[in-house]
Amino acid sequence: MKVFTLFFTAIIFSNILYSQSLQNGGFENGYNNWTAYSQAGDNIVGTDASFASTSISPAVTAHSGSYIARLGGYAYNVNHLSQIVTLPIANLVKLEIYYQTRSSNTSECTGLWVGAKVNVYISGSSIMETYLCQYNDVNQWTYGYFDLTAAAGQQVEIKFNAEAANSVWSYIYFDDIIISPTTTGIYEDENIYASKVEQNYPNPFSESTSIKYFLDSPGKTNLKVFNQYGKEVLNVFDEYKSQGEHTCNICGMNLRDGIYYYQITSGKFSLTKKMLVVK
Repeated sequence: MKVFTLFFTAIIFSNILYSQSLQNGGFENGYNNWTAYSQAGDNIVGTDASFASTSISPAVTAHSGSYIARLGGYAYNVNHLSQIVTLPIANLVKLEIYYQTRSSNTSECTGLWVGAKVNVYISGSSIMETYLCQYNDVNQWTYGYFDLTAAAGQQVEIKFNAEAANSVWSYIYFDDIIISPTTTGIYEDENIYASKVEQNYPNPFSESTSIKYFLDSPGKTNLKVFNQYGKEVLNVFDEYKSQGEHTCNICGMNLRDGIYYYQITSGKFSLTKKMLVVK
């Protein structure tokens, strides 16, 4: 039985939302951007040649490039690989991976700690768990993904963890890990464009709130509202707007209590601010 587990370690809300894509997901820059730990001092990132052994058959080659990551080992060795990222706001956010496994042919998977236990954590919450054993090894690169939509727009720690068992060895290999979509398209930096969006007023609000914004050029403009999970809940307008100052209203009658984000997009300009509905 294969097991993966993902945990959500730290959830952080911010008025400024940047989608920081997962970095160096193909490990071509070694450990850069990754935090790695091995109780036994094993290398976790390397070339397929550096991980090669006569005991490991068939041999593992990189999914792309020259470098891969490997967790597992012998004798209760614990090792992990992690990275902190800010997830994009989208209706579907995925952590996508390619993986394969190798285990000793002496393992019969007769006990919980024969082979290696693998956990994938996202911010302290387990979403999948597996045990590596020889009889169900994955001997070629296999695509898999985890749905992270529930944490869209939040900062999380993605952590792959493995615990080897007894003297039996088991390994899981990773390559080309990405978070999709790779960018959020939603950010706030009022120094980049002359266009401006003011904070809604009143805030918090219950029935309605007003937003003033300025466009430095005319064009098709839309205003959308997302809930705290990144799901679109209102499409306020999508129409041509002239250059200059505008005011619009958002009705909160059909919105539940909670945190929301409103996004104004016009051409290359896109800016998001947070608002609060309290009833």
